Amino acid sequence: MLLDEMHKEDVKAVLRKKFGSLAAFERAEALAAQSVSEVFRGRPSRRTRDAIERVLRENAEATESIVPVDTQASPAFHRQNSQGR
Repeated sequence: MLLDEMHKEDVKAVLRKKFGSLAAFERAEALAAQSVSEVFRGRPSRRTRDAIERVLRENAEATESIVPVDTQASPAFHRQNSQGR
């Protein structure tokens, strides 16, 4: 499960990016207040875990099509590094 593989702050970041806040996620999914925090504290809630997993899977599918940036590109390609200065 993605929830078990990811750091809890990364999971929270995905939820915040999509819903704006954890509370907004809980409201959108008709979950109890603080239910996400309870899952991270080790208090199991199958309904909350399933909702989080669904969002994480959707996010993973959406990001699969994103092409990674080549961070090893030569700095000479940057306009501020041109030799004309």
